[in-house]
Amino acid sequence: PDKLQTLMNRYFETVCAPVRDQGGIVSDISGDSVLAIWSAGILTAKLRETVCMAALDLVAAVAQFNRTEPEYSLPTRVGLGGGPMYTGNIGAGEYFTYTPLGDIVNTASRIENLNKQLGTRLLASHLVVEDLSGVFTRRIGSFQLIGKTKPVVIYELLGRESEADALCREAIQLFLHGVDFFHARRWDQAEESFRACLQLRGEDGPSHFYLKLCSHYRSHPPSPDWQGTIILTTK
Repeated sequence: PDKLQTLMNRYFETVCAPVRDQGGIVSDISGDSVLAIWSAGILTAKLRETVCMAALDLVAAVAQFNRTEPEYSLPTRVGLGGGPMYTGNIGAGEYFTYTPLGDIVNTASRIENLNKQLGTRLLASHLVVEDLSGVFTRRIGSFQLIGKTKPVVIYELLGRESEADALCREAIQLFLHGVDFFHARRWDQAEESFRACLQLRGEDGPSHFYLKLCSHYRSHPPSPDWQGTIILTTK
């Protein structure tokens, strides 16, 4: 127990430091998860880029932490969402806690969970990353998250724009072609694009995810009114 406490304290310090450094607030630590918020009156491009940079720094910091603790490597997934929420002291009697309330908190949690299915580490809604020039992203697709009625376009954050090399950009372009073919129900061409992406990247969770869907839809075509949204049924 003492060793576990020391390990987790170091891990949480690793996770929380990039949040604090970029002006965020660690609202809650529950089990092995952390909830961080940036509270502002308006969701500006500057704030959204700040949050994205904090998330990228967090993922990099955890990777370094895991290299120093190979025996206890801790996979960490991040989900970013933006929108209206209430922040304040919530509770009853003598117990109160400062916490955010609102649908966006649940949505961010659902986005974080989507990493498991996609084999990714850092996902965000389109509202967070749209029109940001300093962050290198790729559009993963349109998803209807568990418990939600409206689809959300999800992006993966791959790094800072200046860090993306030519090979990575080529692979991502092949992936995006695959998503477009997928939406057009052109399963064979979609599979070809995803496999080409895999050849360049060596390993790519979203490409594997779509290859399985293409195989499924080839024998079980979606409804005629399908618009390309992937409806999730499991967390």
